[in-house]
Amino acid sequence: MLAPAIAALPGWTTTVELPTAIGTVPLVAVGPAGVFAFEYADGTGVLELADTPEPALIDVWAQAKHLERRRIGGPVVPVLALEDTGADGPAGRRRGVRILPVEAVADWLAAQPAVLDEAGVDRLRRRLDGTDLPAVLAA
Repeated sequence: MLAPAIAALPGWTTTVELPTAIGTVPLVAVGPAGVFAFEYADGTGVLELADTPEPALIDVWAQAKHLERRRIGGPVVPVLALEDTGADGPAGRRRGVRILPVEAVADWLAAQPAVLDEAGVDRLRRRLDGTDLPAVLAA
């Protein structure tokens, strides 16, 4: 549901169910604005950011940090996508994690400033696939 919407954005690619040493990342997006690790959570009853499920925040933050250190060699933004909240559901940051309704993610990504050119996106995509490890990890 979310992966096709992100992959339709110009310059963006997605990987679904990426296995890592600490578990599976449900969705990773690489594009002009960088690398984003996504976790999903049921947003039913989440009326404000303080209601966000703590285990989901911890999980996506840990996955993003693992990808930074073991796959990407640079920043990975953790994002918790809340399902069943509607596009006007809670949005913001909590404990270092960006929280957004699923329906708002693609528009939010499209509005992020570009920090990578096409070659940079391609390089990070290869790192994510494990075909081009960062120099710090290859040594």
